[in-house]
Amino acid sequence: MLPQIRQEEGLYPVPQFPVEKTDIEEFTDELKGFHGAFADCFSRSGPRENFGRYMTGQPGQPERKSTEPIAFHTEGGDPGCMRYMISDALRNEEKMLRKYHESVNEDMGEPDGMLISDESGFPGKGEDPAGVSAAYASSKGYAFPDKRLSVPEVRSDDEHRKKREKTEFPADLTFMTEPRLAAEMSEGIMKEGIVPVRSVTADSVCGGSGDFLSVVGTYVGIRYSVQITPDTLCRLRQPGTGTETYRYRKENRSEIPVARGEKSPVRVDLSAKGIHDVFRYRRTEAKDLLTADSPKDR
Repeated sequence: MLPQIRQEEGLYPVPQFPVEKTDIEEFTDELKGFHGAFADCFSRSGPRENFGRYMTGQPGQPERKSTEPIAFHTEGGDPGCMRYMISDALRNEEKMLRKYHESVNEDMGEPDGMLISDESGFPGKGEDPAGVSAAYASSKGYAFPDKRLSVPEVRSDDEHRKKREKTEFPADLTFMTEPRLAAEMSEGIMKEGIVPVRSVTADSVCGGSGDFLSVVGTYVGIRYSVQITPDTLCRLRQPGTGTETYRYRKENRSEIPVARGEKSPVRVDLSAKGIHDVFRYRRTEAKDLLTADSPKDR
C-alpha cells in the first residue's frame, strides 16, 4: 500500500518511480546527461568514460555490482581500466559531491527537507558491509547526498590488516562509530547550505549518542527528531538544585547536588504509558491515516 503523509492541507502520496519498457531509451539519455555533468571532475578522458560505463552497469544485468562483472557486461568495458577508475584515477571528489548536491536541490530541494541518518540497509555479498549513508527526503522524492566508509571495530586491528590491504581500504581510514559518521555527514550537508534542510531524524543508535545530538542541536532553526530506546531515563520536570557544604581534608568545599527533593528519573516507556490517549496516537499503516478524521480515531 502506498504510504501517506499528513500535512495541514491534507494527505499526499510519497512519489512513486515506476519504470516501463518504453522508459528505457529516455532513461539512458537521462543517465548520459547526468554523467556529462561530472565531465570536468576527471583529469583524463579514459577514467571519465569508464565512470560512465560503471554508472550504466549499476542498474544492469550483473547480480554482483563490482567492477569485473560490470565491465564484462558493458560495451567497451575493461576490468583493469574500470578497477583503476575506482581505485586510483585522479578525480575531484569534493567537486563531484557539490555538483551532485546541486542536482538534488534542483530536482527535489524544499525548504522543509529532511535529513535521515540510519544504518545501511542495502544487502551485501561480503561478511562486513562497510557503508553508512545520509538520506534526503522531501515531497518531491528522496536521494542519498552523502556516504561514508565504515570499518567495523573488529576489523580495525592488526590481525585484519592483510584483509584491509586486499580490499584496498584507505590507509588513513580508522574505526568510527555510526553516530560520529552520521554527525559528520549531517553537519557537512547543513554547513554547505546547498540542499535545504529543516529537520533531522535518526534511529536509536544516533538518538542515544551525545556525539550526534551535540552536532545537530547546535544549528539554529533545525529541528531534530530521534528514536530512543525504551530504557532511556527521563524527568518530567526540571530537577531542583542547591549548594551543599562538606569537609574534605579539613577544608570546607561546596558542590551542587542533582535533583534535590525530586523523584528519581523514570524509564521513558513507563512514562509514556501514563500519558492519556487524547495526547498521542499511533500510526502503523496508510489506512490508519485515511480513517483518522476525528478525535475519537486518534
